[in-house]
Amino acid sequence: MQYAIFCRHYFLIFTHLYPNLFIMILFWYSVILFVTTLALNLYLLWGFKQIKQVSRQPPMNDPPPLAIIIPVRNEEEDLEKALQSVCHIL
Repeated sequence: MQYAIFCRHYFLIFTHLYPNLFIMILFWYSVILFVTTLALNLYLLWGFKQIKQVSRQPPMNDPPPLAIIIPVRNEEEDLEKALQSVCHIL
């Protein structure tokens, strides 16, 4: 109980000496948060503009080989049907 009274008393003295400190801290925190968010958004916007779109890429003359890995376990009956469905997708 003595500690709570001491803390409350200290807080009242502190707020009496610096009445606008909390508002000032809150203001600068919001300014820093706003600037950081703005900088991050501009960085992401600049980065997205650097990404080339797929439609702007030149067509490939010799496409790279494609490997499809299909994990199976105890699928002897359905393996042929699964492989045929994968071949029809490509």
